[in-house]
Amino acid sequence: MNRCTRSPKSRAVVRWVTAIAAMVWWTACGGAKGEGSSPGECTDQIDNDSNGLIDCDDAGCAGSPDCVAEPLDTGREDSAAPADTGDSGDTGETALPTIGAEWVDAQTWIQVGSGSFLMGATEYETDYDDDEFPRKVTITYDYEIAATEVPVGLYTEALGGESDGDCGDDCAVVGLTWHQAASLTVRLSESVGLEPCYSCSIGAGETYCVSLSQPYWCSGYRLPTEAEWERAARADAVTSYAGGDDPTLVAWTAENSADAVHPPAQLEPNAWGGYDFSGNAWEWCHDLWTEMPNAEDNVDPTGAIMSDFRVVRGGGFDAAAEASRAANRDPLDPAVAGAAVGLRLARTLDP
Repeated sequence: MNRCTRSPKSRAVVRWVTAIAAMVWWTACGGAKGEGSSPGECTDQIDNDSNGLIDCDDAGCAGSPDCVAEPLDTGREDSAAPADTGDSGDTGETALPTIGAEWVDAQTWIQVGSGSFLMGATEYETDYDDDEFPRKVTITYDYEIAATEVPVGLYTEALGGESDGDCGDDCAVVGLTWHQAASLTVRLSESVGLEPCYSCSIGAGETYCVSLSQPYWCSGYRLPTEAEWERAARADAVTSYAGGDDPTLVAWTAENSADAVHPPAQLEPNAWGGYDFSGNAWEWCHDLWTEMPNAEDNVDPTGAIMSDFRVVRGGGFDAAAEASRAANRDPLDPAVAGAAVGLRLARTLDP
């Protein structure tokens, strides 16, 4: 069974890790109070999370540029890394291609101002899961989010490899782990001189990334938080799907996709000009998964402080239409490359 098909929200597979493992996830993945969750904490000689370990001796600093023995592969002439497209496997040890800044202007960006919105099921939806309960959420900063999902062409331009499938470079890239998606944002941030939001290591055909800080503190491109994603998907409208209430008009799902991913912007957009928030590719979010969102964590929420899973949103071409509802949320192991899982870029404006 595809990990991204609709499933009961009891999700027996979602479990809490042991206390030790939980602390590793908390600190390594951007927990609010873990060592390394804020810039400079891996070199300040202070035990920031009071666990008896300081700076690079703490697991929370694993992957930090201050503690990594090998420099982060930036794709410059003196660096090499395996090129992995995510859906065709490891292509071997090759130098990453050089990418310029032209890709930014080739994308359409939706700028979203700070403000509040109603997250979760709408007042017109009566049959929804418990974790979709309506709640007011406030985002205190401005951000931008791509109007379309990342295409294969941009992914291969940044990380190498070749496109495959009938629609080549134009289709949304899918088959990515959370780590591969995060590593793309690092390459794209570096291409325009912005600070990366993640630290990534590439070796033996595998990619592993950790958060460097809270996502909204970072100036570079990154994965959107769950709240950022849903606000942009809804575009302040009260509809079940991003762009309307009829999924056949706005979403590629198992009912109309012919079991294939599609190029962007072929169906109707939402009110802000965003395409395919519902359907086509499931989209990785920055957040660690929480089974039941905390109603009191309603200002700039970023998910759980510890979890085995990351959040995916939006449904996909392989899933039932109801999975593409704007309120629907699902967990996925960040090391799993779901066949229909891709990403959409986001960035904090003036962090």
